[in-house]
Amino acid sequence: MTTTVLTGAWSTAASMSTPRSGHTGTLLPGGRVLVAGGDTGGQETPTAELYDPLTDTWLPTGGLSAARAHHTAIALPGGGVLVLGGYAQNGFVRDIERYDPATGTWSSAGMSSAPREDPTAVLLDTGSVLMCGGYDRLGNTDLATCELLDPVSGTWTAAAPMVSPRYNHPATLLADGRVLVAGGVNVLNQGGIALTEIYDPATDTWSAACPMTQVRQTDDNGQPAQLRLPSGDVLTVGGYNRIDGVLRTGERRDTGTGAWSAIAPMTTAREGLHTATLVATGAVLVVGGVDDDGPVPSAEVYDPTTDTWSAVPTPGTARARHVAVRLLDGRVLVTGGVDGAGGAVATAELFVP
Repeated sequence: MTTTVLTGAWSTAASMSTPRSGHTGTLLPGGRVLVAGGDTGGQETPTAELYDPLTDTWLPTGGLSAARAHHTAIALPGGGVLVLGGYAQNGFVRDIERYDPATGTWSSAGMSSAPREDPTAVLLDTGSVLMCGGYDRLGNTDLATCELLDPVSGTWTAAAPMVSPRYNHPATLLADGRVLVAGGVNVLNQGGIALTEIYDPATDTWSAACPMTQVRQTDDNGQPAQLRLPSGDVLTVGGYNRIDGVLRTGERRDTGTGAWSAIAPMTTAREGLHTATLVATGAVLVVGGVDDDGPVPSAEVYDPTTDTWSAVPTPGTARARHVAVRLLDGRVLVTGGVDGAGGAVATAELFVP
């Protein structure tokens, strides 16, 4: 796929009804965006709301039964949304909840076998959901355990554990249906790791893969931004490690050889609370994040065909722990997060390519 240089502008969108950071945003089949949970500024919330891009309005919808932040959301076949893991004032949230967009209500999808903060969940080609890793704050340990949800029956079964326990780790569905887990935090290593591994759902096995060129973790709740490019290669950018600090660097995993190689560095260092969104041109829009001075007041675009970064107009708000969702019309909706003052915000804006 050939990319074109991405230019565009930011426009102010309607604000959410509730300030949120560490929330989730999920595109629904009809084009609306479901935002759920998050931290409102020291207190997790169970509320959810819907953004309608046709009218630039936020609409009320049913709330979660359990308040949570730093959780994961998965869009299911048929339009439902699954919310897993997370943390709240009273501890970890084990309850799994499923949103029905037809009724605007949530229902129970069982409980995970272990409490997990910052786990990873991926929708497999089989239709099952793989949830793996996470952090057990009560036990002060990271987890290697994994489990599979059958959304049709609503039953969870144990899956093979990862080779290395980890949390705050990105996971990406590869073009061949396997799942790549890269980096994150390992308590036994007292910090971030560069180790990667691959899950094969056909055999329910994990196998070690080529490590990244650099340790990438986050120094806060979040994870280095990672996504699969149209070519099948996997791109990861930014993050943090104890030797290099906040990273400008990124790297790319070749889908053929499985090897990682460094890409051109970003213009701005961004720790793992930024977002990376694939836009219709094939370019990657990176927004916000944290550097040594706090939330980053900029955005930039990576062109995978030329291995170059270019600046785009500055967003209206410097933010981290926000959510970015590409809409059906190609615009990118950015919501919430924390601003330069450190508080959760309700503001939203749109990047218009």
